[in-house]
Amino acid sequence: MLWFRPFVVAALIALGALAGCTVTPLEGTGNVSAGGGSLAGIEFAGPTSRLDQKLRNELLALVGREASDEDASIRFEATVTKTLSDVAVLRGTGRSTVGKVQLTAVWAVIDIATGGIKDRGQVSATSSYDQFNQEFANQEAERDAETRAAKELALRLRPLIIRAKSKPAIVATQSTN
Repeated sequence: MLWFRPFVVAALIALGALAGCTVTPLEGTGNVSAGGGSLAGIEFAGPTSRLDQKLRNELLALVGREASDEDASIRFEATVTKTLSDVAVLRGTGRSTVGKVQLTAVWAVIDIATGGIKDRGQVSATSSYDQFNQEFANQEAERDAETRAAKELALRLRPLIIRAKSKPAIVATQSTN
């Protein structure tokens, strides 16, 4: 019975060393501000389409609030477009069995005080869905895929927005002739 004591002692030492360690998530949620890694203080522009609204809702879910900050210094604007494609087609019938939704967001982070653009870009996310013989089931599956793609877009945009907060705004100068 004495042969396993060195293993127990080694395990206790290892546990003692690990007791002081903490784990923090890379993708935090809410208004957690670790080194400026928060989406707090950002106004999210009102949506102009259903897809814009889905992305805005997902970004607000990441922020952890229902409305924009009144003390916001920057505004996030995005326009989302959708591309549908067939991934798998049955032989003989030519009927698609798997569809793919690709959402693309063209976005900008704007300094509210100056109107200058802090950063802008384009991000895409894709989600697939099963297609059935029933039209309503296909519509619902497509909408679910849109929601999953919007969630992925929000996760991809979050670090880009946080990075843009610390950038200086580029103010376009108007030339007079």
